[in-house]
Amino acid sequence: MPSLLAATIRSSSPICTPVAEADAAGVLWAPALNSFFAIPSALASSGILLGPITIITTTIMPMMASSIGSNAIRFCRGRRYLRLAECESISLPGSASDGAAEGQKTYHAVQKAAILMNSAVTLVKTYWELSKPRIVELLAFTGIAGMLVAYKEVHQTPSLVALAIGLGAIILGSAGAEVLTNYHDRDIDSMMKRTHNRPIPTGRVTPRNALIFGLVASSLSVVICLYFNWLAAACMLFGLVDNVGVYSLWLKRRSWLNIILGGISGGMPVLVGYTAVAGAITPLALFMSALVIVWIPTHIWSLAIKEREEYKAAKIPMLPVIVNERVATVCIAFTSSLLVVFSLAILFVPEAASPFYIVSATALGAAILGYSIKLAIDRTTKTAWTLFKLSSPYLTIIFIVIVLNIWFF
Repeated sequence: MPSLLAATIRSSSPICTPVAEADAAGVLWAPALNSFFAIPSALASSGILLGPITIITTTIMPMMASSIGSNAIRFCRGRRYLRLAECESISLPGSASDGAAEGQKTYHAVQKAAILMNSAVTLVKTYWELSKPRIVELLAFTGIAGMLVAYKEVHQTPSLVALAIGLGAIILGSAGAEVLTNYHDRDIDSMMKRTHNRPIPTGRVTPRNALIFGLVASSLSVVICLYFNWLAAACMLFGLVDNVGVYSLWLKRRSWLNIILGGISGGMPVLVGYTAVAGAITPLALFMSALVIVWIPTHIWSLAIKEREEYKAAKIPMLPVIVNERVATVCIAFTSSLLVVFSLAILFVPEAASPFYIVSATALGAAILGYSIKLAIDRTTKTAWTLFKLSSPYLTIIFIVIVLNIWFF
């Protein structure tokens, strides 16, 4: 009678499919299920592969694709285990009640595992958000560019293993520094509209855990750099001390020089990457590092003009807060001019100068300088915000140009 009932339900219910029976027999992935997973898997993979696009654009499509794909995969797996559990409750030997109980145990075990997995994913996402991923991605990119340029300079073939280790060290160092500054600035972050939703102010990460994570990530970055040489480790350590000590702990709340002296740390990932390969600091490495350092005032001060009232309320003495708009915008136009000059200073490095680089750097510099002059004229927050959003793609593209120039021109 139970077998007749089971056969009747199988024939009338879509949940006890051949796929589910194959799973029950020990076949983990049936062909039909593989095809069912194809679209969500492609979405998740494309989101990961296209993630670097977010460095040079504000689009969120890669992240949306990854999120939709991941959730679709979790949904499909949940349905799969549900079908398996219900089929097991019918087809297992013994009484129907024993089979149902066994199926329920399987289903609840899968539910618990899914909850734990989702919790782990959420935790990783939260700590990644805490590290200011857009900044980390940009700094890591400049570091990898430094490594690629160094490989060409020393006439070596790039090593994927070394590039992966170097990338990991730079990500850990950059993330660790940002987490430690977030820990120190947690009081003012809660006051500013732009930052009040960060993980520490919202309570998603406790200050203690943030401090531990930042210290561990920063320490690991220095240790990993020792895999290459002491000079790379020294550059990493100097960058951490400058960012956390000079910028965050000492100057950020005391002087408008905060991003001038504290911004030196922004050029360290380039030197970390370069010295990891070359074991020395050359004029070309210094040029690339200086380009990042000179870029920082234009990037930060244009943001500070838009968020002037929030910085003022939080008592952070950014230059646009302590001087009037006319002086602030003229200073930004000056630093932008300095940036363009530095971008063309590569002409003094004979092996790096080429018409390709000169034309590219001039065109990119003209765009930055044009918006800086426009800001000095109209002094509007809209122009300041446009300049801020334009500055990150500028740095990304000019570093791409540098790498292409060194390797192919």
